[in-house]
Amino acid sequence: MRFRVTCIVDNTARLGSQLWAEHGLSLLVSSADGQVLLDTGQSTTVIRHNLTVLDEPLEQLRAVVLSHGHYDHTGGLRHILGQQDAVALVAHPGVFQERYARGADGSLRAVGMSLSRSWCEEHAHLQLRAEPVEVAPGVTTTGPIPRGHGPEPQDPRLVVRSGASTCADPFDDDQSLVIDAEPGLIVLLGCCHAGLVNTLQHVRNTFGRTIHTVIGGTHLAGASPTELQEVIEAVTHEYEVAKLVLGHCTGLNALVSFAQALPNQVEPCAAGLQLEL
Repeated sequence: MRFRVTCIVDNTARLGSQLWAEHGLSLLVSSADGQVLLDTGQSTTVIRHNLTVLDEPLEQLRAVVLSHGHYDHTGGLRHILGQQDAVALVAHPGVFQERYARGADGSLRAVGMSLSRSWCEEHAHLQLRAEPVEVAPGVTTTGPIPRGHGPEPQDPRLVVRSGASTCADPFDDDQSLVIDAEPGLIVLLGCCHAGLVNTLQHVRNTFGRTIHTVIGGTHLAGASPTELQEVIEAVTHEYEVAKLVLGHCTGLNALVSFAQALPNQVEPCAAGLQLEL
């Protein structure tokens, strides 16, 4: 079975193109069986513009998968669902949890989904599942990611409400998308808040095949040199990933470090990038 992965939204856009960039992510999986969209970027404006430039009308859209409930992955959802007959909207049950970023002065800024559960239920076939879901032939969510195999990104600014106070966001809803392609498994990441090593270990345990390609955000922008080196060594030696297409929250330092460790196997993920698998 052949698949095409197109980056619709990322922090960067393909040089020389008419595409727009924003802090966010959206990846489109296309095959003879239809289309699946992982995340929808931060805004209606950018995803609508880029879909038009890329000539991707989403006429065969089967499902939208949310990697987690942050605004930069769910902001274009109103446009996508508003343009389609009801499609499946697949996410973890915790995706609607109130989320905040704490500022230096202690103030809280909402960074979660702007759409309510009731709105989503009216405009999509909402599927809140805490286990893997096959959303199209050969395309399956990972479900929640078990922790403990490798570094887990820490950002004390990101919190959720816990009673009358707040606590660090555990990101229980973090998940990725896996394509069962001919060369091996293709793993599409949203932000990978659960940690790249944890995610790859879960994918290998769940799907039982070699991981060939990793695409998307790895949330390594704030990783320490020790943590980054640990992740790179695991990807290189433990999982032997053949290709990495990294963007969004990966960070320039991590992207360059991966490229130095794995020459000719790493490239940036920018809006407009397409991979035939």
